Amino acid sequence: MVNNRWARQKSPLLNNSGIALPLVLMLLVVFTLLGTTAYTASQSSLKQSTRLNPDLRCKYLARSAVDATKEAWTAKFLADPSKYTGIGATDENFTFYTRYDSGDNEFKEETAANAGQDSIVTTVQTFDASAGICTVTSTVSIGSHSATVTAESEKLNDADVTSGDSWYECREYESQINSLLGISLTPPYKWYNWTIIPGPSSRVVTDKNGQEYTATYHVTEGIVEINTDTVTASDETLYANGTLREEIEARTSGLGNTFLYMIDVINFIFQALAGNADLLNQDLFNYSVTGLQAKRIRFNCPLDLYYNTSLIPLSVKAVPNPHSLIVCAETIVFQQNLTIGDSAFGNLTLSIPPGTGIPGEVVHKRVVDANKTRPDAEKVDLAKINLTAKYGLVRFNNVVINGSLVGNLEDNDPAQISNKSFFFRVMGEKALGIGTEPNTFSDIADLFGWTATENDCRLKTLLEKGYLIPATNDDVASYYDVLFFYK
Repeated sequence: MVNNRWARQKSPLLNNSGIALPLVLMLLVVFTLLGTTAYTASQSSLKQSTRLNPDLRCKYLARSAVDATKEAWTAKFLADPSKYTGIGATDENFTFYTRYDSGDNEFKEETAANAGQDSIVTTVQTFDASAGICTVTSTVSIGSHSATVTAESEKLNDADVTSGDSWYECREYESQINSLLGISLTPPYKWYNWTIIPGPSSRVVTDKNGQEYTATYHVTEGIVEINTDTVTASDETLYANGTLREEIEARTSGLGNTFLYMIDVINFIFQALAGNADLLNQDLFNYSVTGLQAKRIRFNCPLDLYYNTSLIPLSVKAVPNPHSLIVCAETIVFQQNLTIGDSAFGNLTLSIPPGTGIPGEVVHKRVVDANKTRPDAEKVDLAKINLTAKYGLVRFNNVVINGSLVGNLEDNDPAQISNKSFFFRVMGEKALGIGTEPNTFSDIADLFGWTATENDCRLKTLLEKGYLIPATNDDVASYYDVLFFYK
């Protein structure tokens, strides 16, 4: 149903506050965005519009009206996002009329009776609750000349990632040891696990030794909430089993042969973990990488990247997972336990879209404000903030880091990030490994052609060098920007 209660509200063009900076989502696929200009620049242009020819004057007036309207709507959205993204959100649709007064350099409200007259700007602002998109269109005429400008917001409501090209699903696995032993089980033993699955888009990358790897990724707009349940699964933990088991079965014939091949794979994995085999240069199976991209991604379930539970019956957590997960979003929240590895097994990498993110100046201001209430021992060193960099936000719950034969020690103690929030910036404008040993991240960086001048991603290093800047829970909850695309 259309909500008309805004039809009588004052025009946002009468509000002269600044425009919010836009953010756009990106991972491995780069979208070209055109036509984003600051509202203040449009206001400056308006002062000269009366000296321009009618065509350009119309365009300036229409563009400035759109800028001011989307600025006002963004402020309203940020004041109560749940009103637009939550259950029961309703459509909005209102029209208003304004005239730009060159003498006062400001917009003046007009009545509908004057619509269509010279220099009267007609602006229509709608919000489609089902699509989660705000649209602003302004039209103005001067004599026989006219111009129409339209801007459309990014998708702002929750995205469905459980149907169609699903991001994750509950998979059924079947034991094959009985076939090797000649035991007939009816029905055969089965177990179930939730797992992140390969994405519909992929790219093949080749390392410096000529070895090929396949990276797949999921891309969506809006907000992603990842939830599992215990209706069909033995527990609610989400894994990243990928297609390791399916690949083994595809390479073999006969259940007995499949089981023996599986044992070879498991044996190789443990050799690689001990440093006696090269995980990224072998032909037993493919090392896999999965990417997830959205505006905000929130894992509401435990996430275990380190163990692969598709090979051994009873879902035994024993086999390290040869897999890397790249999570790319403006805000990333791990709401429950997170288990990762410090190597290429169960690797976690964070990313922010190229050319986007929270400006370093904004991070600096927020940290300055937070420092006012922090104890002296917890105050953040402002010199660690790169004012010219762009940052994302990440919130960790309890974190476990596996893989090191000598334990995490001080350099990689997960207590340094557990139950804390951070602004994060990437290395070399590409990605940031979390708790990853230097040699491993160097290999991964080489694999994807990332320019990472520093590959030590152990937690102590990330904190000391300012790749992780302590944030507050309020930062994670409140930082939200809205991107508009000009059509």
